[in-house]
Amino acid sequence: MSDAFFVPEGEGFVPTAHPVGPWSPDALHGGPVAALFVHALTRIPAGPPRWPARVHVEFLRPVPCSRLDVETRLQEGRTVVRWDAVMRSKGADVARASGVWVPAVATPEIASAPEDSGPSHEQGAPDSFRWPIPWDGYHRAVDIRMIRGTLCDGPVRVWMRPLFPLVAGAPSTGLERALICADAGSGISAVLDPRQYNFVNPDLDVATWRAPDGDWVGLDAITRVGPDKVAACETSLFDSAGPFGRASQVLVVRGVRG
Repeated sequence: MSDAFFVPEGEGFVPTAHPVGPWSPDALHGGPVAALFVHALTRIPAGPPRWPARVHVEFLRPVPCSRLDVETRLQEGRTVVRWDAVMRSKGADVARASGVWVPAVATPEIASAPEDSGPSHEQGAPDSFRWPIPWDGYHRAVDIRMIRGTLCDGPVRVWMRPLFPLVAGAPSTGLERALICADAGSGISAVLDPRQYNFVNPDLDVATWRAPDGDWVGLDAITRVGPDKVAACETSLFDSAGPFGRASQVLVVRGVRG
């Protein structure tokens, strides 16, 4: 097993066991998949400094544990660059993403003041997912420190840290680490018993207004379930200097077949 979530292979990426998700040993967790889209943007020749302020990912089907290829396209406007991308496995589209790059001009004089992030990860209690997952995967590839709540049992505030880089041979960026963690919001704040219900998110939307700093990513997550087997999760993302973004997920709830 490589000490990374993905290993580059030519122009594509081969997943290791680390990004395998909780619902099936044959499907990947959405966090590393979302981060891989952002990583693919780094292949685009550098131009004026820009920040990927919004990343929206749609999971078209379970992303398989096989080689993934990402094709990215840009549409440049006068100010904003819009991008979209598709991820394929064995010729089939498995996920797609879109977002905007906005100009990044250093203007520290107008930046919001740092906010108190509360207890640090060093003050948090080590914890792990309580789901009955018999295979290796994402749940063992991240470090979690509890600050408030109970993991997988309602609203929580936690610190998370990926234990491995996203792509072998390439240091992970702060945004890549944030995306690896952000998709876990609906899992760590689950309000339904996974032994009785599946609650899979078909999308992930992340908006940020600055680059996250440090290895640890803070998540303050809450999941709400409606009366028609539809749920949604809202997650505030923060680091030691305070909030830097937010994530949202729509969830489709289904009963587990016996």
